[in-house]
Amino acid sequence: MIDLLDYETIYSGDNAMDERYKKLVITGIICSVLLLASMVVTPKLQPEPDRLYREYDPSRMELLDSGAAVEAAIDPEGKYSINSISGSDAPTYVMVDINHATAEQLDHLLPGIGETLAGRIVEYREITGGFNTVDELTEVKGISDRLLEELRGYIYAG
Repeated sequence: MIDLLDYETIYSGDNAMDERYKKLVITGIICSVLLLASMVVTPKLQPEPDRLYREYDPSRMELLDSGAAVEAAIDPEGKYSINSISGSDAPTYVMVDINHATAEQLDHLLPGIGETLAGRIVEYREITGGFNTVDELTEVKGISDRLLEELRGYIYAG
C-alpha cells in the first residue's frame, strides 16, 4: 500500500515534480505571510472623532432653531434666500457672512472652525476692515485651501 503522505514514495526520481512541489509550498507560505501582514498593517478606517462631533453637535442645531444667536450672521442684507423644507427632519442650511458673524457663531456654525480659528477670523477682520472675498480667509493663520473649500457652501463675504 502506498502512503499518500509519504513524499519519497510518490516523488522518488522525479526532479521536475519535486521542484514544482517546493515552489507550490513556498508560494503558499509567501501568500499567507502577505495576507497576514496586510491584515496587521492596514489601519481600520474610522472617521475623525472631532469631525463627527462638529457635524452632529446638537448645540449647533439649537443655535439654528433659536435664530437669535445667528441673526446677524445669516444674510443681514437680504442678498440670499434660504429655502426651507417643512417637517422636523428637514435640514437647515445657512450662509454665514464672515464680515458680520461673531466668533461664537463662526465656531458653532462652520465645520472645521473651532474657538481658536474663529477668534483669528474676527481679529483679522477687525485689523483689515473686513473680507472683500471669501478667498481672503486663507490669509488667516490655520485656514488652508482645503478647509476653505469645505467652507465655501456655508460662507460669503457681505
